[in-house]
Amino acid sequence: VYIIEESGLNILMWSMMQNKNTGWTYAHVPLSSNSPFKVAFEADLGEKEDIFIALDDITFTPECASGGPTLPQPSLCEEDQFACIYTVQCVPASEKCDGKEDCIDGSDEIDCSPRPSPQLCSNAEFQCSESQCIPSLLLCDGVADCYFNEDESSCANQSCSSGALMCNSSGSCTPAHQRCDGVTHCEHFQLDESSCSECPIHYCRNGGTCVVEKIGPSFSSSDDAKLP
Repeated sequence: VYIIEESGLNILMWSMMQNKNTGWTYAHVPLSSNSPFKVAFEADLGEKEDIFIALDDITFTPECASGGPTLPQPSLCEEDQFACIYTVQCVPASEKCDGKEDCIDGSDEIDCSPRPSPQLCSNAEFQCSESQCIPSLLLCDGVADCYFNEDESSCANQSCSSGALMCNSSGSCTPAHQRCDGVTHCEHFQLDESSCSECPIHYCRNGGTCVVEKIGPSFSSSDDAKLP
């Protein structure tokens, strides 16, 4: 059973499904809308060709026929359930705004606040668009570690002295003596506290060797750089 509003919107008000029934099925369907509407009935035989469907004894209350206000209908749902708006259906209240449509009409996901995307990475890591986590130490180092190179975008056009790190959030260099001292000096993914006790994967390339020092990982020789 549908109501068809003036705008042409079809709203499902009641439905049922049965594989086999030789008798009549009775139903009382509350109808309501803020604008004039028509009532439409739809039946589907499925793949059975020897089944007949009949509609009979369709009546409307005087309020519905004249357009007057209807008497309030008692809720069909329990207190711990959500009543779907456009269909006669009850779903657990815990499933309201859970990101999955449990009502046939999807009304349990209407007027929901945007759900924040889950944070998969730690505070000292950067999350690539394909959900890969990389140490923030690898940000803006001239080598693309994310598949779409987003770790090398929005980088400050400024270089720092040896051992110092460019902090994009402040636009200044974090000196080497402030790295890995247990205090976050760069709020941008805690860059100065990233990978303090380990060498990131593929940190040294072209035969270079990574050495973990007091200020974090560094290269073993000046001509072995992290290059593609």
